[in-house]
Amino acid sequence: MNAAAKRRRKLAGRGATRRQLLEVAGSLFEAKGYRGTSIRDIAGSMDTSISNIYHYFGSKEGLWNEIQKNSVRQLPVRLQEAVAQESDPLRQFKRLLQIHLELADEFQREARIFFLNADQLDSSRSSRQREIQRAVLAVYVDVITRLRKQGYVKSRYPKIVAFNVLGVINWMLRWYRPDGKLAPAEIRREIIGFVLRGVGVPE
Repeated sequence: MNAAAKRRRKLAGRGATRRQLLEVAGSLFEAKGYRGTSIRDIAGSMDTSISNIYHYFGSKEGLWNEIQKNSVRQLPVRLQEAVAQESDPLRQFKRLLQIHLELADEFQREARIFFLNADQLDSSRSSRQREIQRAVLAVYVDVITRLRKQGYVKSRYPKIVAFNVLGVINWMLRWYRPDGKLAPAEIRREIIGFVLRGVGVPE
């Protein structure tokens, strides 16, 4: 095996180990919270050394940031992109709901960590988490405001409507289990229909 092949093999091994660390850390953060999970817990669960974690991520904070970067930090931008693909507010709203629910399913564990367990974070991480939540809320308020201007939404308070919509979506994060009777597509369809009827716009 030549030097380049050896290097590729070594890097591939590092990549697999890195992915495993992210997976294990994500499971522990979900179960025990950020503050309740130590580097020693993560290393022990993988039967690896603490120095191995520091090698890849520098700290527990680095691990946390990497999980966030690869999942929920993408959410506001992905939602903005979904809205930008449509010009009609009603189609924007329906696409926004569809994409948000798909992402919630894709990043289910990470979303539960960041949106449902925020009280387990310290003040600096909680502050960054609120920034993401505010950015998501702003996307919804913007679209719902446009729906109101076109006469679809009767409420005078787009932000309250947006809070209610996000509350329904958070239901999926809290209660949905992959081994349940309903497929994700069925659940998304039911939630979207419920939200549209609740907001008062045509299905």
